[in-house]
Amino acid sequence: MTLVSVSTRSSILFIFVLSISLVISGCGGSSEQDTFEEAQRLLGEGNYQGAIDEYSALVEAYPASSYAPKSQYKIAYIYKRFLKDTVSAEEAYNMLLHLYPDSEEAIFSREDLAFIYHRRGAHRKAIEHYGYLIEHGPKDLKNTFLFKIALEYIELNDFRQARVELKEILRAEVKGKLVPKTLYRVATTYHLEGNLDEALEAYNLVIEKLPKHALALESKLGIATVLEESGELVKALVTLNLLLSEYPNSGAIRLRIERAKERQKNAPKLRKRSRR
Repeated sequence: MTLVSVSTRSSILFIFVLSISLVISGCGGSSEQDTFEEAQRLLGEGNYQGAIDEYSALVEAYPASSYAPKSQYKIAYIYKRFLKDTVSAEEAYNMLLHLYPDSEEAIFSREDLAFIYHRRGAHRKAIEHYGYLIEHGPKDLKNTFLFKIALEYIELNDFRQARVELKEILRAEVKGKLVPKTLYRVATTYHLEGNLDEALEAYNLVIEKLPKHALALESKLGIATVLEESGELVKALVTLNLLLSEYPNSGAIRLRIERAKERQKNAPKLRKRSRR
């Protein structure tokens, strides 16, 4: 039997290890950070498909890496933001939720998915994701998500449930940034629902609470519309004429005034405000 010296065996072992390393390097075995940075570079250059390929390679090669959920989110974001491919974006976001449900990127994904579903008209799916965000997302954004849920219910013509969400915001915020548009949305839900007395009361509340806010002007216009719909054309004309000097689009107000005068002349039969 041929004997091999310790030194020879060490040399053979070194060569073997080196060979394996070279094979790995030759197969593209760069670190996850290098792969992520290359994907970022391609994204910055506008090579979106190249960036997707690199991010995908990272997720496949290093699924346990902290870069993996970031990469999966980037894939979805590229499809949504740059390629306008919402179907592929939805698939990529859902894959992120499946693979990395507890990641920070999963929170962003749910908000993006909700937006996709909103645009598609899948409002209940959007509500589902916003509801999850209320429970598990940033606490300081809870009311923002509540407001978005309310908008989804308005799209579904479920005005009563929309008000439930909106009034929860008003209970939580007294002077927050969401208060003006929340108060205004409450008024518009009554208006859209045909509850004109409640709409008048709610529009007046906006004006009372926020006299200098732009939505106060919109509320005055809303009041004029309610009065027109109620057949109270004289009061509607008074309100519109008062708005003429305040409203940014005075041309639109003049047009409304002319239409109200024409309706007054023709004395059409108009429905009365609904009563409780």
